[in-house]
Amino acid sequence: MHHKIIRNSASWLISFTFFLQNVFSQWQLYDQALTNSVTVADLSSWNLTPTLYQCSLLTGAQEYCTQNSFGQIGQNQYPYKRYDNLPPHAAVIIDLSVLFQNTAAPPLPTNLQDQIQVIVDGSVVYKKGYKNLSGWLTNPVCTSIYESVDYVASSYLIHNNPSLQVSIRNNFNQNALTQSKFTIRDLKIFLNMCDSSCVSCQNTTPNNCSSCSYFTGAYLDPISQKCMCPTGYYMSNTLCVASCPQNTVAQNGSCVQICDPINCLSCTDQITCTSCKPPMLLQSGQCVSICSAGYMQKTGVCQQLSSVYANGVTLAAAFNNLYFNQQYINSLGFTITKLGPSATTYQNDIQFSYCGPNKILGGYLALSSYSIQQTFTNIPAHSKARIYFKAFIIDNWNNEQLQVIIDGNQTNLTFNNVDGSQQGQNLCGLATVKDQIYEFDTQINHTSSTLSLTISSILDSNPDIKSFGIKDLYVIVSACPQYCQLCNATQCTQCMPGMIYYNQQCYQKCPNGLYFNGTTCVACNPACATCDPTIQNGNNCLTCQNTRVNNPPYCGCYKGYYDDGINQNCQACRPFCIECTSYNQCSSCQGNRVTPLCTCPSNTYDNNQAICAQCNYFCNGCTGPSFNDCIACQGNRVFPGCSCPPNTLENGSSLICPQCNPGCISCSIIASNCNGCSSATRTGTDCHCKPGMMETYQNDCIQCSVKCKTCSNTSDNCNGNCAGNRLPPDCSCPQYYYDNNQPFCVPCPYQCANCDIAGLCTQCSSIRTNLPNCVCPAGYFDSGVVDCQICSSKCQQCVTTSTNCTVCGLNRSNPPTCGCSPGYYEDPISQTCLQCFTNCATCTGNLQSQCLTCLGNRINNPQCNCPPQTYDSGTAICPSCYRGCTSCFGALQNQCSSCTSNRQLSGGNQCICKYGYYDDNVSQDCLQCSFKCLTCTSFSACTLCAANRVGLPNCECPQNSFEVNQSNCLQCPFKCHSCDQITMQCITCKGDRSLQHGCICQGNTFDDGINVNCQQCYKTCNGCFGPGPMNCIQCKESYQKSDNGICVCDPNAYEDNGFCVCKTSFVMKNSICVQDNTPNPGDNNNGNSNCIVKYCKICYKNTCLECQENRVLLDNQCVCNNGFYQLTQKGQTFCQPCSLQNCSYCDIEDKCEKCIDGFVLTNDLNQRLICLEVKVATYFDFPNIYIFYIFLFLFLAGVIPIICRQIYIFASNRKKLEIKESKREKLKHPSEFRKEREKYQQSLLKKQQIKDKHQQMGEQLLNSQRQSNQDDLLIQQNKGLDGHQQQIMMNNQNQKSYLIKKDEENSINNSQFLQNRDISENKNNFDQVQQQEIQNTERSNLDALKQSQIKDNNQNNQSKIDQSILQESNLLYSRQHKQNLNDSQKSFNQQTLSKLKKQLVS
Repeated sequence: MHHKIIRNSASWLISFTFFLQNVFSQWQLYDQALTNSVTVADLSSWNLTPTLYQCSLLTGAQEYCTQNSFGQIGQNQYPYKRYDNLPPHAAVIIDLSVLFQNTAAPPLPTNLQDQIQVIVDGSVVYKKGYKNLSGWLTNPVCTSIYESVDYVASSYLIHNNPSLQVSIRNNFNQNALTQSKFTIRDLKIFLNMCDSSCVSCQNTTPNNCSSCSYFTGAYLDPISQKCMCPTGYYMSNTLCVASCPQNTVAQNGSCVQICDPINCLSCTDQITCTSCKPPMLLQSGQCVSICSAGYMQKTGVCQQLSSVYANGVTLAAAFNNLYFNQQYINSLGFTITKLGPSATTYQNDIQFSYCGPNKILGGYLALSSYSIQQTFTNIPAHSKARIYFKAFIIDNWNNEQLQVIIDGNQTNLTFNNVDGSQQGQNLCGLATVKDQIYEFDTQINHTSSTLSLTISSILDSNPDIKSFGIKDLYVIVSACPQYCQLCNATQCTQCMPGMIYYNQQCYQKCPNGLYFNGTTCVACNPACATCDPTIQNGNNCLTCQNTRVNNPPYCGCYKGYYDDGINQNCQACRPFCIECTSYNQCSSCQGNRVTPLCTCPSNTYDNNQAICAQCNYFCNGCTGPSFNDCIACQGNRVFPGCSCPPNTLENGSSLICPQCNPGCISCSIIASNCNGCSSATRTGTDCHCKPGMMETYQNDCIQCSVKCKTCSNTSDNCNGNCAGNRLPPDCSCPQYYYDNNQPFCVPCPYQCANCDIAGLCTQCSSIRTNLPNCVCPAGYFDSGVVDCQICSSKCQQCVTTSTNCTVCGLNRSNPPTCGCSPGYYEDPISQTCLQCFTNCATCTGNLQSQCLTCLGNRINNPQCNCPPQTYDSGTAICPSCYRGCTSCFGALQNQCSSCTSNRQLSGGNQCICKYGYYDDNVSQDCLQCSFKCLTCTSFSACTLCAANRVGLPNCECPQNSFEVNQSNCLQCPFKCHSCDQITMQCITCKGDRSLQHGCICQGNTFDDGINVNCQQCYKTCNGCFGPGPMNCIQCKESYQKSDNGICVCDPNAYEDNGFCVCKTSFVMKNSICVQDNTPNPGDNNNGNSNCIVKYCKICYKNTCLECQENRVLLDNQCVCNNGFYQLTQKGQTFCQPCSLQNCSYCDIEDKCEKCIDGFVLTNDLNQRLICLEVKVATYFDFPNIYIFYIFLFLFLAGVIPIICRQIYIFASNRKKLEIKESKREKLKHPSEFRKEREKYQQSLLKKQQIKDKHQQMGEQLLNSQRQSNQDDLLIQQNKGLDGHQQQIMMNNQNQKSYLIKKDEENSINNSQFLQNRDISENKNNFDQVQQQEIQNTERSNLDALKQSQIKDNNQNNQSKIDQSILQESNLLYSRQHKQNLNDSQKSFNQQTLSKLKKQLVS
């Protein structure tokens, strides 16, 4: 069946372009949102706060009055929705319904215009301005204000991005004159899908791929422009796979969906459905719930509208999809004209709308009274035309007409929706009026090359009152056959010029076997394939038929065939005919067959072979298929097989068979050699009468009397020849025998002394009794002899043998053996059964140790004790203990002696559950509680919580901890309110901390590890680090840090209004008060001149204070910061950013060694280093099934194991890298930088002190006199210093005690997994303390030599004491967040601190 679509020439270009874009494209409805009654949940994917709106005017628009919509939306509100992971596509169309409302009263100034724009990824695909409200609806949609509803269908937008954002913007000017707002619903996203094999496709031809999944082996075929797979692989959702997924089957190199097992009733070739389960409908081999456009339902099948004609041609197929827009309407070639009052009073310019799920031309708020017209030209030759469309009769039609005019012939259809007679339902438009859908379908006889169609609605109101819509408009003609100019419904009546009319059809040339005689086609000689039309008679073949001898002009037949003069092909001769002139006239036959019919000769039969088979010798003709299937027999022979008749002799040669001897059934060789006798009374090869029988004159054998051995004349004439043991002359029985009518007389039974003729005893023998049976008395048995035998002592009665008891003796049971009864044993001496010991079922004696088996449920023979969980009650069956007892002394709950494994024995002899277990009142043993419970009443109903859990009965993790499926909940860092279980990073912060800054205290605040909120630093600090507010990171302007880390004024300055002010004759430089004649600090490298530290920006006495850009200070060396590496080019050395994205540290060759947090260092498919993001993913994290198959492919290809191996290597080296990184990060903090700098300066000071040692001793000798004069002054100063020193020591000691106490409290809640790391860090801290101790010892020795400078030395000692205490305080403060030391370790550190203090004081 051919189906064509054509257009008139005037609209050919527009139609062809749209035809390519829409007909051969694969448009699919990708998403449908804001439909039905919108809920708040439906708006969760929009950016605006969800708001719902429903019309207050119940007679207004059906979709806005009966259901919620998204709105109302006003000035400065720009809703948008984003779509990600879209399937491969080439274009997009957006559908939307917009209700625009303006509360201002008309008239408005003409320069005011509100506009709504629909924007897709920045491109405006639709815009509409609203102005001059006098043209708005006369009947409001929802309220009493001025309103309008627009059904938006965007223009065709080229789009192939995997993401898409739909935005709805407005330029509303909310002022005194206009207060506009709008509501939206019915959003539809249509995608022009790429071919299923494409990863991406060409914009203008979506069926042509532009890229494929090359990593799976796919390639782009240059001819078909499709993605293909190599041999042995199949295309499945853009991927090449070795085997098709479930519910698909390989076909033509692709995986094709198999028949729907739910809806398909039967199918062929696994993929094409042939019938569907009701109510589903069959369409193009698939089961659908509703027929597509261009199809109509008929007996469960969706039939194409054009299929009514054998050669249907479609002239128009319009308004048959959901994605058509105004551009589509304009391209169809129809002329749409507004009619009636609405042509001038209603100014809305939209020409389409939605009516329920249907997209229609016209409709509610679009068109009411209008006409649609088109004249189709250049129509090919045809005989009929079919016009079909669906008419939507919407709202208040009141006996108004729909007109259909075809070539001037008008059809009027009248409809009424207001008189209550219609059978429709409310589909769209007004919420209170029912609507109708009318299918117009007509066929007319039509042969003209033009066809004019006009469809008009004659309505007297605007489309907000009543309206009319059209959907699925088809114009189809029944085209004539090829080369036909005129035809009717069944045949061609006239051909095109130059064509040949033959057999009611048109041809360019006559078919084979025919030739053109100038008028029509006439038949050639049947033997000819083609013939010479110039030769009218005789042999005129030009070519022969394929089955004939090709020897034109003669076309004879091959052997075995003949020419019947009628048919083109030669006809086959009869079977076995070599040559023939007709079917029944053979001239020669095969084998021994005879002409003219090639039949078999006489006395043969047809075996379907060339040579007929011979009949049997005794047959007078046969039919087969066996040679014995004779027609008649010769002689006296009979059927079947012409054998000899019964009782005759078969000698194999005689046609007449001789008779056998009398009594023979048959005979052989000779007549007396019988093969069988005629009766059982005869015997022998000659079939004479058996012994004891005599032959009669009738050749029958009769039986002699049982008395006779032989007889004559009569059967009882024995002639003294008696049978058996009988005695002549009368052949009677001897004495003590009786006659049983047998040859031998039978002796009387051995039980009888005498018997009668019936063999019954008339007198018993021996001790037997009870005539006529004569049985043995009790205690005896019949052994088959005259005398009765005595039974065994075990038997009371027996049979056959003495031990085959039928009734047992005393204390015995179980005949026939009659062993001792249960509880008894066989006494070997008395041969009697004696009683066993109590509790024995069987035994060997009467002792307890002689039990073989036990009574009841007792076990452990020979003792026969009670089994576990029972007790001995003195009976055969031991009663059970109470549930949970393994042993007991009674059946009560408080009589247990031992318990099951999960129970314990209480003081009241009860088996109660252990801690962590509960009794379910069914099981013997207690069942284990949840790991959350210390005690419980059921698995999850805790009565006491385990570890640090809280909240009965569920025992959840307390605040600031998380679940690890163990009894103890893992504690988050102190700063966190909640944290990540893997990284321990904060999710929410405590108090006033900010997650943006990692929950670290910011500004001039610090974390004291105690309070929820950050604590304020001391007023002189510009940031502090704790443990107290005076441990400043930096000092405020004009303040400097003392040796104990407190920000104070210079000794030559005083504090005024929060600032330090130098005394007279001093000036402040860098917070230091110096004399006016103080040398320029630049002389000490402050300008970085002659500094020994490379790449230093600010240097002081060869100690770097600040490094150049992108560098950080580490051990008085300026090294590149994280994410940078050192590079030298053209004599310049600088820090270059690592080239690898997300790299945290790279070496001098720009090789990444570590990635930033959340990324892992690994290799990609090309073995290149990458920083791969690490996250826990689920199936729903994958954007679609394509990503899932990519991941599966990577796993099968071995890439995922490589990544896992790299992660393992990374984890094994993580500790080493963390130590290295922490040292770098540590120096970024100003306080840590200052500590490292002070440590370095102290080492330089120590060297300088040793160098000056001897010089100082010499100066002491020269100044000894001056020293003695100053002793009194020094003593007084020392006394004052000692008091000040003791006060500082007390303050520091109080601070240290407080921190130690907090450390002990917090260490209980710290995690066990940090302990090993804490021990290592504590060891490092202790080594630092030891090193400090050595330095302080050296300083003490130096102080002994510097007696002349007691004041300076005391100040230095005090400074060192304060510094040591401060360092120890900081150590303890850090330990409350990171360490979990045991008591011995903490005690060791405290002793070391005490020892250090004593040495420093000394």
